[in-house]
Order: sequence, then C-alpha cells, then structure tokens
Amino acid sequence: MFPLRNPCFDDAPNLAQNLPPSRQKNNINKQTKTVQPKSKDETGRLVQTESPIHSSNVMAYSKEKEVRSRIGHKTGADGKKVRVLLKTGEELP
Repeated sequence: MFPLRNPCFDDAPNLAQNLPPSRQKNNINKQTKTVQPKSKDETGRLVQTESPIHSSNVMAYSKEKEVRSRIGHKTGADGKKVRVLLKTGEELP
C-alpha cells in the first residue's frame, strides 16, 4: 500500500504567508508532522508548520494602555450589548 501524501505539507514555509495578517504569529502554534519517504533512496523527515489560530483563542490588545485583556459584555447607553475589554473598560468596535 502506498503512503498517502498531503500536498499542504510540500510547501510548508509558504503556509504562514497565506494567512490573514491578524493570524500570522511567529512560532505560536507550531505543529510537527512526520513525512514518510516516497522512494527507497529518500529518508523520512519531520516537517514543522505553523497552523492558524482561531479568533476565539486570541486575546484582544489595547494599543492605548499596551495591555492584553479578556473580552466581556455590557449594556451600552442605547440598550445594545457592547463588547468591552475587562482590564481597561475600553469598548471594542
């Protein structure tokens, strides 16, 4: 039986460049995949790739106070629910 090839790992260094800028993090979510040899002359290898991080796992950052914070909800003056940084109280768009 032939080993299955995943074409995503052939150009592993280019994967992080295709992500949106908000999710291009250096050495944050590295994963290692073992690649089996394709012929008898070749040896197997380990390929490290960066994977995207889901937006729910990224903390919000306040540029004014230069601090990261979790997000909470509060009711605004007009009665609508507003997202707020818990440490600073800033409203998020």
